This record gives sequence, C-alpha cells and structure tokens, in this order.
Amino acid sequence: MYRQSYGYLRWARREFCVWNDDKCEINLAKHGYDFFDIAEVFDGRPAMMRIDQRFDYSEDRFNLLSRLKGQIVNVAFTRHELCFHIILARLASRKERVVFDAWEKREK
Repeated sequence: MYRQSYGYLRWARREFCVWNDDKCEINLAKHGYDFFDIAEVFDGRPAMMRIDQRFDYSEDRFNLLSRLKGQIVNVAFTRHELCFHIILARLASRKERVVFDAWEKREK
C-alpha cells in the first residue's frame, strides 16, 4: 500500500501549495478540511507518501499520510514544478491509520 514512502519533506513550506478554490469548498463541505489548513502537512513533519496508481491519471498523483492537529489525514496532490497542487484531503481510513502508526513507531 504505502511501500514507496519516505519520511520527511524537509524543503517544503505552505507557500508552495496551490489549489482550486471551488474544489477546496467542496472538500470542506464533504470532508471538513480546508486546503489552507491542510497545507501545513507540507512543512517538513513526518509523512508517508506513495504514487497513486489506481487510475491512469494524466500526471503523477500522490497520496500522503501525516498528522494534522492530532488526526492522521490523507492528502491527494500532484507536483507542478516547485509547488504542490492539493486535490483532496480527508481523515485517513482506519487501515491507513494503522499503517501510519506502525510506520511512525519504526521511524522513531
């Protein structure tokens, strides 16, 4: 599931995140997360990342698991030159939380 992962996005900062405002509003209504707040997960904190290969997207799409305000979140995004384009953010599933917790314990 998250085999292709690495620990830290050390060089990332919130100002390198972009998103579609309409998509952000939809995400906020559906999942309760504003992309502005979600951008915090790109600040260098521990995070697991993998390439999303479920569909043939026109570009590389990634899923990231990280902690945000005490919760584990799943963030879907793409890379555009030097920025992250946030597509979706939601609470991680139970299975994803178990995987992330186990990974986090190994990394300490």
